[in-house]
Amino acid sequence: MGGYKIYGAISVVVTKYKIYGSILIDLVAEQVEVSSFIVTRIGKMASLIVIPPGGTGTFVAHPMDQLGHDAALPSGVIPVWTLSVPTVGTIVADATGLMATVAIDPGAVAGTAFSVVVTASMPDGTMPTGHNDQSVASLEVASFVVERTA
Repeated sequence: MGGYKIYGAISVVVTKYKIYGSILIDLVAEQVEVSSFIVTRIGKMASLIVIPPGGTGTFVAHPMDQLGHDAALPSGVIPVWTLSVPTVGTIVADATGLMATVAIDPGAVAGTAFSVVVTASMPDGTMPTGHNDQSVASLEVASFVVERTA
């Protein structure tokens, strides 16, 4: 299962002559389940939403609970990565399943939109998922410089 968050209470009573304090002994452990992933791109090209033909991009999956807080995957759960358009390239995950590298095929069509998708099969049968939208970059010449050599 996922991690646990512990809740409790501390109370302090101030009177005219004394300060009393107590700690509530009944702590409630609330199980935190992974309900989604936030997928981010890392590296020197992280701010771009394009990958050129023949290029690569590295992505990280951040497991999140239902309130949008960081959560831990249960032991033994390894996320699986896919591309929404498998023909644009390949995707290979690391051993943890929390990081993956996309390699775009050199012949991929410029402008093709695709998503990098991560999914995990949880012990309770749920399948949290997340994605990051990308596209194949266009490598058209945008400008050139003419220099006089003689």
